[in-house]
Amino acid sequence: MSAGNPYAADLMRTVFGYSKITRHIATEARDRLVSEWTLLGASLARAALATPYNWRLPAIVQDDASLNAIYVNAGASGSGKGANKAEIFTWPDTSVFELGDGEQRLADIFVPITVASGEGIAALFTENRSVPGIDGKGKITVPVRIRQAAWIDFDEVDQLAAIGSRQGATLTAELRKGWSSAAVGTYTKVKVNQVTVPAHSYRLVTTVAAQPLRCAPLLAEEAGGTLQRMLWLSADTPDLEDPGEDPDSKPLGVVLPDFGRGIASPGDNGPVHYFDVAPEVRAEIRADRIAGRWKGTEDAHRNLVKLKAAAACAVLHGSTQITAETWTWAESLMTHSTRVRASVRAELAKAEQEASNQRAISRTIASVASDSLRETMPETLADRITKRLREPENVGKAFTANSLRKAFIRATQASLAPRVVEVLLERGVITEAGTSQRGTPVYRTGDIGDGDGASS
Repeated sequence: MSAGNPYAADLMRTVFGYSKITRHIATEARDRLVSEWTLLGASLARAALATPYNWRLPAIVQDDASLNAIYVNAGASGSGKGANKAEIFTWPDTSVFELGDGEQRLADIFVPITVASGEGIAALFTENRSVPGIDGKGKITVPVRIRQAAWIDFDEVDQLAAIGSRQGATLTAELRKGWSSAAVGTYTKVKVNQVTVPAHSYRLVTTVAAQPLRCAPLLAEEAGGTLQRMLWLSADTPDLEDPGEDPDSKPLGVVLPDFGRGIASPGDNGPVHYFDVAPEVRAEIRADRIAGRWKGTEDAHRNLVKLKAAAACAVLHGSTQITAETWTWAESLMTHSTRVRASVRAELAKAEQEASNQRAISRTIASVASDSLRETMPETLADRITKRLREPENVGKAFTANSLRKAFIRATQASLAPRVVEVLLERGVITEAGTSQRGTPVYRTGDIGDGDGASS
């Protein structure tokens, strides 16, 4: 296997041989005949969604960071990208997110939603409601928290691309802010339309299913920074074998960490808790930052994407500690991601090269056809002019090349006149008859029946 293989045996062993949890993911994938990586991404997404938003990654570089993430499932049509919605674990329903009006349970959080605009992201968490005024008179508009966590899912990358390409669209910008857990939403002149969500007051995971040849819009997001925030997972199954159905297969139970008390209502976000990141992991992140290892590349946020994945893995294993072992595991996941992204680029480049070759072939065919047309057009014109010259009123008449051109050849075909005269001479339709007073050749048409009769 090549060094750039996303499915290399060493990666598979490191990632899916890591624990009982990851082995269960691999087994379920084989039973369902889908990609292990797709189910892994789905499991990490759920683990992040199950983590209260007041649990953060510590400020190793710059500020506190969030577990909010963007996952891309890349695979050919029919590869099973939609398997990221499959449930292969049983999750405790004791994790309750308190809202301004009711509560949100994990079962609700794990239902994917598609948004139609960047403004729709803030609307996932907060909506404005009209309530009676303080004095009981009139109505006032107040923001009400309706979710603390949300899973945005795009079944097709074309959905995301179409929304993001609209004039004035803010979707990709809001997704970037969501990944960072920055404040989302906008202020407008009309107060009732103002919907904003404060920074670090929500949990958001975005998943995108994408066929490689439709991924150009995602790769084009490098300049904006969205590409650098994505974790790529392959939905393809190159070594697929049928192990046979297991009638005894059942979901494995997930034991979540003790996150402490539930999330309070907006305005009282409660105490902030931090994941425990091992000293050697911190040291590596800081050393990479100082060395500028990933600066200015499509991997500019690599270590933070990796840290988010490591944290989600820890949660999936009932822990809030990011150990050196978890960090090593996450590195293999990032290697897979990098290789998947590179393979997508390669597929796009190959398709573009093939399209370019086809365009070149088409241009060559068109050029040959045009040359052929140019070669045969004088003969065609000569055929038509021959018929005219053999009409009684033209028999025996003298013409110069210029008068012949004006009488029988369109202005758009004037450049063909010299060759037409040659053809008419070759056929004997006209003969040389001296020169004019200006010294230009004069030609005379023959009697009816003269010539080779090319058109008769």
